[in-house]
Amino acid sequence: MNTEETFKKSSLKFYLSVFTLSIPFYLFGTLAESLTKWLLMNLPVSALMFVCPITAALILVYRKDKINGINELLKHVFDIKRIKRKVWYIPIFFSMPIMIPLTWSSWIS
Repeated sequence: MNTEETFKKSSLKFYLSVFTLSIPFYLFGTLAESLTKWLLMNLPVSALMFVCPITAALILVYRKDKINGINELLKHVFDIKRIKRKVWYIPIFFSMPIMIPLTWSSWIS
C-alpha cells in the first residue's frame, strides 16, 4: 500500500471518529438547555465538542503506536521550534482577539 492510500485511509478514520464522538454532544444538545447558566455567552451544548478532534487523534494514535505514539503526537503539538517562519505567530495569537469584535454584532442582536 502506498503512502497516499494510507493517508486517505487514516484521514477517513479520523473524520469518521470525530463525527462519531460528536454525536452524543448533538443528542445531549437537543435535550439540554444552553450553557448560559455557566458561561457569559449563549452557547449550545454542542459547542463542548471542541475536544472531539484531539480525542479522535489520541485514540487512533494509541491504537497504532500505543503510549509512545501519544507521546510523539503531544510533542509535535507543543513543539514551538517546528514553526520556522515566525510570521505565523501573528495569526496564531491574534485570530481570536480579532474575531471577537467582528462577531460582536451577532451577539447583541
